[in-house]
Amino acid sequence: MSESKVLIDSPVLIWLLYEPEKISVKAKELIQAADVVYVSAVSLWELTLKFGKGKLACSPAELVQGVGVLNLDRLPLRDEHMLTVLDIQLAHKDPFDALLVAQSESEGCIFLTADSHILESKYQTVQC
Repeated sequence: MSESKVLIDSPVLIWLLYEPEKISVKAKELIQAADVVYVSAVSLWELTLKFGKGKLACSPAELVQGVGVLNLDRLPLRDEHMLTVLDIQLAHKDPFDALLVAQSESEGCIFLTADSHILESKYQTVQC
């Protein structure tokens, strides 16, 4: 039996911390049933940059603390993720999204996102 793994998108981390009512029932069920729920270093980096630009209210310290409170596993950026990103084909060219999808594909995760471009792609995703 294979391990059930989920990778959450950057906005999903914010919702889990501050607006859990935005998470779909299906996504909540997947999170609860998963053997591993990952948050990527890529998401933390993206959200830190948004905070630095004044586009996000919660600080990097709050995010790190929240990851601990939620008991999420951290997914570092590995060599195979960077190699896989070359094969990722998304309708938009957001480098953070491409890396997150590459990580999800490399690790055999279901990617939880609200991004319609990613949801409409060929990758294993579930709408949040």
